[in-house]
Amino acid sequence: LADSFAELGMYEEAIEQYKNLELKKLLIFAKNLSAKQKYDAAILAFLSFMERSPNARSDAEAKMEIVKIEMKLNHLESAKKYLLQIYNDEKLASKRFARSTRANYQAREFLSEIALRENKDVSVAIKYLEEAKKYALNQRIKNSLNLKIAKIELMQSDFESVNEIIAQIRASGDEKNEVLQILYLKSLLSSSAEADSLLGEIMINSSSDNFTNDALTLKFLSEQFTGE
Repeated sequence: LADSFAELGMYEEAIEQYKNLELKKLLIFAKNLSAKQKYDAAILAFLSFMERSPNARSDAEAKMEIVKIEMKLNHLESAKKYLLQIYNDEKLASKRFARSTRANYQAREFLSEIALRENKDVSVAIKYLEEAKKYALNQRIKNSLNLKIAKIELMQSDFESVNEIIAQIRASGDEKNEVLQILYLKSLLSSSAEADSLLGEIMINSSSDNFTNDALTLKFLSEQFTGE
């Protein structure tokens, strides 16, 4: 019956029927609605799931799904409401849940993005990302967060901090294409002689034509501004 209501676009009625079924099915239904961009219905389904959520982790992960929707719709205040609930949840930050859910680091990652979009001081955005690293589930995620910090520092022309972050990432054995991109941007901004050799590395190692084209465009624009 729940599926029949859903096929007819009667999502609220479908959600009521899912309440009588296994909780996991309601969560799958909510995610499917989100994937189909039926955002209002998806939020209702996630909220319904949260009413029966068995623990802090599943509750937080449902909230993060709502946050992703609100961010897509540019509803920053609504997103921030859920993010701060996760951020301030002492149970979620406890040893039991701290590193068993993506919600802890993702909430701080999104709060950083919102801080930047609201033109707050970059130190606020960096603070959230530094906190997010403490909850990273693995080194790959930690490196991804470090790259975001490096990009912010780059825009502030804090090249020393950028170098330190890149060194940390490379020391972990993770050589991302984004590392080359950041180093290339730094070389352009600092008028370093390394720019040409880094561009060559990008062209050799990048599997993305768009990535290479962006680098070439940046080189062209840099030369126009510097008159080289």
